[in-house]
Amino acid sequence: MTAQHLVPPFVKHVIEVAPREPRAPLQPDRAHPGAIVPVLAFSGIVVALMQTVIIPLVPRLPALLGASSADTAWVAVRGGGRFDGLGALGISVALFCLLRGISKGADWGWASGSTLGLFAGAVVVLGVWGWYELRRPQPLVDLRTLARRQVLLTNIASAVYGFAMFAMSLVLPQLAPR
Repeated sequence: MTAQHLVPPFVKHVIEVAPREPRAPLQPDRAHPGAIVPVLAFSGIVVALMQTVIIPLVPRLPALLGASSADTAWVAVRGGGRFDGLGALGISVALFCLLRGISKGADWGWASGSTLGLFAGAVVVLGVWGWYELRRPQPLVDLRTLARRQVLLTNIASAVYGFAMFAMSLVLPQLAPR
């Protein structure tokens, strides 16, 4: 069984009707927005509609759906707390170290001291940040909430789904006949 047997029929049809001639190389002096501009414009329209139409309806959803207040569950958002500046600085440093190591690892070499130092720094700072956040009365990120079963399983499922979508975007073009 070859890998082409795993491709769904509708994808084979798209591959068969796609033009076979190679595209001209992009010229660096001219911008080629392609589909980026319409996608971003559509996203902006969706966000604007969400803010003006959907969000004002949220407090009235139980009445609109004919549900009693006892049948609905709302998440309480704490207000009036203080901003955790040290927690924000800690997560910023940890994420900077992690993302800088990932983005420059191929250039610097994955086993180079700079890359490994950034990864080690990210792990250490993230550990200290987690320890600090668990002891704050009003943390920047409530790690205890993230450890609840429902939230944890939802986050894991979202990560697996995102990984699968990204993997398909890499694998599917390689299965296309040339």
